[in-house]
Amino acid sequence: MEVGCGSGGRLVWGVFAATNVFVSERKVVCWHQLGRPSSFFSPVVSTSLTLLSLQVRSTTPACSTSEKMWQSLLKALVLSVVLSAGVVESQSEACRNENDIVNQILLSYDKKTAPREASGGPVKIEVELWVQDIYELDENDLELDLYVSTTWNDERLRYAHLKPCHREVTVTDGAALWTPDLSFTDSKKTEVYSTPTVNDFKLIYASGKVWTRQRLRMKIPCSFHSTFRYPFDEIECSTNLQSIRYGNREIMLGWGNEPLKMLKEAPSLSGFFLTNHTTIRNAVQNPAGQWTEMPVTLHFHRNTMAAFLYTFGPAILAVFTAGITFFLGRKSSVARAILAASALFFLIYLTREVGREAPGYYSFKMIDIYFIVCILFVLSALVELALANGCSNRGHYQLNGSSDGFKPLTQSETGNRPVRFCRRHCGKFDVSAGVLYFGLFIGWNVVYFLVLITL
Repeated sequence: MEVGCGSGGRLVWGVFAATNVFVSERKVVCWHQLGRPSSFFSPVVSTSLTLLSLQVRSTTPACSTSEKMWQSLLKALVLSVVLSAGVVESQSEACRNENDIVNQILLSYDKKTAPREASGGPVKIEVELWVQDIYELDENDLELDLYVSTTWNDERLRYAHLKPCHREVTVTDGAALWTPDLSFTDSKKTEVYSTPTVNDFKLIYASGKVWTRQRLRMKIPCSFHSTFRYPFDEIECSTNLQSIRYGNREIMLGWGNEPLKMLKEAPSLSGFFLTNHTTIRNAVQNPAGQWTEMPVTLHFHRNTMAAFLYTFGPAILAVFTAGITFFLGRKSSVARAILAASALFFLIYLTREVGREAPGYYSFKMIDIYFIVCILFVLSALVELALANGCSNRGHYQLNGSSDGFKPLTQSETGNRPVRFCRRHCGKFDVSAGVLYFGLFIGWNVVYFLVLITL
């Protein structure tokens, strides 16, 4: 058949080219007749095109303008496209949804039996902890929110051969799968989040890989170290993760690529900073066989700047307030006594409050030595005030007559040289004592903090 004249020939060329048919100058040949497979259309389309080519060959070999030929060509092309679309659609509907997949793989699944590796050895469990937030930290325990992520391979759950629509499926009934039964053995409190639903997620991949994730609220024990060196002390909070049912003959516990991850910036709680964390894997022997323990430890360091600001700062201010009384003069003895006594009462109160906040309330610490010395300094200011007042007020009293018959007492300085000397030099004595007071206190602070740092 010839196709080379007029717009009709160009139309035939365009239509056949769009439907994967090769058109030469003299004849029409189906694509599969040239020895190349049809990759875009189904066998139904290829057959339709073959019939179409035979129908065209049976027509007039010349380039005809007959409307019947164009109508038959277009009908055949439309029919082939419709048939091809139907085949493709039927093939896309052949994949199976999640519910069918889960029901099929759990039909003969035994959740009481631990899976095995392809080599026959114990299944490998990889664990990762993602700390969401840390809420409270004190001397005894730490409360935190974390995710426990575990992965392992279970050959019994492979479903790639079932033609799934997705490469992973979610299991809504978590109790239907085998789990390694992990537990934080020494935690004080552990509970699974249940708002708005229980935060227990399980996912199965087509290869048989299982991924589970739980969100927990925990309270774990803590212990202080170097409490004598307050505020350079540290606190460690630790817990131990292990399986409560399976030993190393059934499972092999281990940490993942990132054993412990902080999902938020490390918080500062009760004046502490999270400085480091450690994860360890230990094999222990007990009467039931060999088991794996994986301790997790969080290391906190006290915020020394906050400790200086809220502990040492007020104590130093109280001592300096008592030292100011040395320079107020002997005529302000009442004001001096009030200031020194107020500083003393404040130091006693501060010592009690810091002792409650500092670790080891009933143990002796360096901070206790510091407060005792500060109290002694304030007491020395009161003692100096009492001595100076007593010295300046010493003398002989005598009765003097008056017009109303009363005889008031008056002080006489005649004949008493020590009293006259004390009154004359009392101001210089206060100033000298004040200079000595501040010098000794500054020297004490230098020695104390040097010793505290080097311990």
